[in-house]
Amino acid sequence: MKPNIVSQVQERIAPVALAIILLLLTALGTTAREVHPLLFTVEDLGTFSSSTRATAINNSGQVVGTSFAPSTFAHAFRYADGVGLIDLGQIANETITYGTGINNVGQVSGHADRSGGAGGYHAFRYTDGIGLVDLGSLPGYGFSYGGPINERGQVAGSAYGDVLRAFRFTDGVGMQDLGTLGRASAAYGINNSGDVVGNSETPTTPSNENWNPGHAFLYTDRQGMEDLNNLIDPSLGWELRRGNAINDRGQIVGFGEHIGIGLHAFLYSRGVVQDLGTFPGGGISYALGLNNRGDVVGAAYLDASGIGNFRAMLYTNRQGMQNLNNLIDPSLGWVLREATAINERGQIAGWGELKGEERAFLLTPGWSSVTRVDNRQCEAD
Repeated sequence: MKPNIVSQVQERIAPVALAIILLLLTALGTTAREVHPLLFTVEDLGTFSSSTRATAINNSGQVVGTSFAPSTFAHAFRYADGVGLIDLGQIANETITYGTGINNVGQVSGHADRSGGAGGYHAFRYTDGIGLVDLGSLPGYGFSYGGPINERGQVAGSAYGDVLRAFRFTDGVGMQDLGTLGRASAAYGINNSGDVVGNSETPTTPSNENWNPGHAFLYTDRQGMEDLNNLIDPSLGWELRRGNAINDRGQIVGFGEHIGIGLHAFLYSRGVVQDLGTFPGGGISYALGLNNRGDVVGAAYLDASGIGNFRAMLYTNRQGMQNLNNLIDPSLGWVLREATAINERGQIAGWGELKGEERAFLLTPGWSSVTRVDNRQCEAD
């Protein structure tokens, strides 16, 4: 059979003609239908009472966080698709529990008030079939906060008495003091090698400044606690102030002062620091989580005022920093405030506002046809 030359020509011309039409419509200010590769679906994870925040996610899409009420009620939860929220505080018969980390077998880390509501917390690890295990505290420190957990069941966090002290809990070893760069230290991230990141006060750290808690540190078994600023070229003009997460490639994210530029989210990798920027016209940005691909999540301010106008962000090497509110259906009514964690499937957990209430969310990436008007940032508070 001879090929249909006319059909072949039509097939080649049609995509070009469509592209020209779309360009003309855009130039005339007309909306156009397009396939958007970075649109996320949004799932409200629900609540036990009034408000909920998510802090971590594993590769199965299980999410951990805390559900709050106007009184002293706070209960750690684990969420799974088809199951919903499981109240870990109720399982442990504790009045106040906070969920902070989850690994791929579903173990949850956090802290529980062991003082009858008086604010005396102990770090815990929850395992199916075992329940909630109190991890105690460091010698000389009465209490502890539990942070993230890795695949080995190691938990990083902070013991506290007069000051905070970073720790790592390991089965068979117990709670290990990770040291300090000055006075106080706090751990916020751990990878599957047991490397820990956080921040520590130095002799020059001012008191009670939220955006200046000290210097970011990296703890490894081989080197102990190291000031991350000592591992980079000082001519880069950075003061790295907090490490919030570390992946299995040794990449670290957090925030720091980029001299002359501002307080920005950073990505550290093998002595190199990358400024992740901020939104167009925006102010402070900070990174809270990353996956092994190096995709980063956190939040950034829409302008330099710093007054409550922060929005959840996603940073990828291909797209740079994006406001996640621009990547969801605006008719859903969400204001995504912070993206706290991202898994290897690109699912993102965090919290935002829905109908005036704080709610935990789960974003799942997918291809979708959307109406495009322009590329302006979301500006509503």
